[in-house]
Amino acid sequence: MNIVKKMILNRMIPLNLKKNKPKKKVLKNESSKTSLELFQSGKSISEIAKLREFTETTIFGHLSKFISSGEVEVTDLISETHYKELLEIIPKLKFENLSDLEQQLDDKYSYSEIRLVLNDLKSTNQH
Repeated sequence: MNIVKKMILNRMIPLNLKKNKPKKKVLKNESSKTSLELFQSGKSISEIAKLREFTETTIFGHLSKFISSGEVEVTDLISETHYKELLEIIPKLKFENLSDLEQQLDDKYSYSEIRLVLNDLKSTNQH
């Protein structure tokens, strides 16, 4: 057995010899603003996700934060058809939570779309 194997077995050298790069900590608001800037420059959610190494759902969440300020429209993130359908359907349903609502709706609507329209309805009702 060579010396490195012995040292690993004896826990003198950690198993993970790869150096961990310190990650640059980015504040959540800064991350969302970066996504917004890329979106406003014409990049799609998919392109932003690939570029930033995030999921599309994360980018969708970043952008949805800017709906209340008017920097992003709901229909920038979901189709106008789905938006109008959900605006009509959701108020007619009784549900305990978002998961319950999602189970009652057609599979053609994503969880993110439902959440977005539900939040839009809530903000509209508060004004």
